Amino acid sequence: MKKIIVFFLLFLIAGTLLAGSRPKEVSLMIKGFELNPFYSQRAAWARLNAWGTGKVQGREFVWLAWTNTDGLVTFDLSLLLPKEVEKKIQNLKDQYGRSYEVYPLILEERKCSCIATSNDWLDVKTDKKFNPVKIYIKKLKKTGLNLELKEFLK
Repeated sequence: MKKIIVFFLLFLIAGTLLAGSRPKEVSLMIKGFELNPFYSQRAAWARLNAWGTGKVQGREFVWLAWTNTDGLVTFDLSLLLPKEVEKKIQNLKDQYGRSYEVYPLILEERKCSCIATSNDWLDVKTDKKFNPVKIYIKKLKKTGLNLELKEFLK
């Protein structure tokens, strides 16, 4: 019986530590995404993919990445991007010549940025499983936007 109690307490402590590993802002972004009726009550779907931290021009932020029905990878940032970085991102092109989009997003009554990248990753020929978020993190780094992946979401 003591072993069961000790195991339960260890499980409870481990769960508490793991649950607390995400910044509060990321948890709020995830909750907002999950409660958004645009995604849950339509024929099209969107799925959370990953979250992480970032830095641009000395300012730190968190981000949340998701994909939609068409495979478009989108990053929601917790800050409003500087205009010069925004323009560099809009100048990026996918393998079909389509530009990335940056548009404002309102999170917790403050303006933030959203980056819609591409779905060209669907045409990548590989035998290995991979996550497209990593591809776009690498491409966005060229613009001065430094993103670090912290956790894949299921």
